Amino acid sequence: MDAPVSLRKCEYKAELDMQTLVWAKGRGFPLGRLGSHLMCPQCGNKDVNVMFEPLPTVKVVMKERA
Repeated sequence: MDAPVSLRKCEYKAELDMQTLVWAKGRGFPLGRLGSHLMCPQCGNKDVNVMFEPLPTVKVVMKERA
């Protein structure tokens, strides 16, 4: 008999700190493989989805001095 399996989807979300990831995984670690090397701290699942969001762009507008 197989062990019971949870069918409830974990909705845990967190922001990852890039500096900590670099310290832990190394500078040359491929970001595309990051999800397969993480574990959800809430449910323990190792099937983690990682989404990358670009930083917001900031426009600097300079005024001419009269």
